[in-house]
Amino acid sequence: MIGLGAHRNRLKNPKVIAKADSNVVTRAESKVLARVDSKVTTNAVPTVPKAVWEMPKDGTNLIKKLNGFVKEKKSLDDVFSSQVDGKQKLFDVDGLPMYVRFSEKTTELRGGKDIYGVEKLVAKFGVEDLMKIINAGLKSDNELAVATADRVRAGLVSKSWREKMQPRDVAQLLKGGKVVMDRIHQGVYKKYLDAFNKANIAKPTA
Repeated sequence: MIGLGAHRNRLKNPKVIAKADSNVVTRAESKVLARVDSKVTTNAVPTVPKAVWEMPKDGTNLIKKLNGFVKEKKSLDDVFSSQVDGKQKLFDVDGLPMYVRFSEKTTELRGGKDIYGVEKLVAKFGVEDLMKIINAGLKSDNELAVATADRVRAGLVSKSWREKMQPRDVAQLLKGGKVVMDRIHQGVYKKYLDAFNKANIAKPTA
């Protein structure tokens, strides 16, 4: 298994990011999961309105594997190590999508916070590299990759909200090391900015 340091070095290489974008789940692999519904579902964090793509339904083998992880009381670290760390195709059905789905399934067991396992992803990749991964997924023409990346981004925004991060800092986060924010994040940023301003409007004194 490739170490984390090597993994980070790959992510910082533009060719690796381009490869991550072009080598997401193949058509054959994507058929393992049902087609993503065109509708959106509301994220479970009510304080920051954010819609995410519905995840495709799991194939039989994936359900068995996920249920096995839960039954064996695997931790997020365990699942990250076995399903994500060292993978060249992070958006394979049993890669990052598996990790995110496992995190969703075990949210209540972990206190109902960090639905998509973003705390672990930030610790492993760092915010800038994680944003590069998110960008690759969101720009993919594969719906599973889009659904997964959208969830990870939603988790980052929710994490920022819990930490009461200033909008300017969230904007910097969403830029992912770039000078200008990508258009695919502008709607998310506006929702955060609006929610932040609304929550911080001075209330009249009685």
